[in-house]
Amino acid sequence: MSIDAELLRQVMARECETVNEYLAMAERAQSPEVKGLLLHLAHEEKEHIAVCVKELMKVDADHKMWMEKVHAPLDAEGRRLNTSASGDHSPGPNPTQQVGAAPSAVAGKPQFTIGSLIR
Repeated sequence: MSIDAELLRQVMARECETVNEYLAMAERAQSPEVKGLLLHLAHEEKEHIAVCVKELMKVDADHKMWMEKVHAPLDAEGRRLNTSASGDHSPGPNPTQQVGAAPSAVAGKPQFTIGSLIR
């Protein structure tokens, strides 16, 4: 693994933690202004993660392959279509099998994860 890929993954992990903290704080906020600010900050952190994912695809071919696989088109039944080099589409695994649900927090609230970005 390249140093750049490792650094990008570290940044994404920290950004995910920060998003979770901001969202938890927003739930506890009493004023709409503070809640709005915290939600805005969480959104900005998500943008940072998206930029890192895009850059990671440039430096890690395996990550790029998985991102392309996850974003493959769906057939009429909601199954991923596998695109071969010839451009043929064939049904792939059900998307819920390919990408699991986001883990739940202790309090039962969903947590932000890298996987939730791609849904």
